[in-house]
Amino acid sequence: MDLCPWLCALFIEPESRGRSYGSLLIDRVCQDARAAGFENLYLASDHVGFYERYGFKRIATGYHPWGESSGIFQVGL
Repeated sequence: MDLCPWLCALFIEPESRGRSYGSLLIDRVCQDARAAGFENLYLASDHVGFYERYGFKRIATGYHPWGESSGIFQVGL
């Protein structure tokens, strides 16, 4: 992998959604990555429209070993 760091496996239980927990977690991950000296944060997802709300931009398509694909997103820190 030539892109790092990655935000991986963000999941909010359905009964806890709608309380901005995802936003809080993304903000914290961005703060930590910035403090560690990184300029960008990446993630792979097929949730079109969700991560764009937090400044992520789709930069490519990634292909999984099992044959599926996901969008690769980047946000500047």
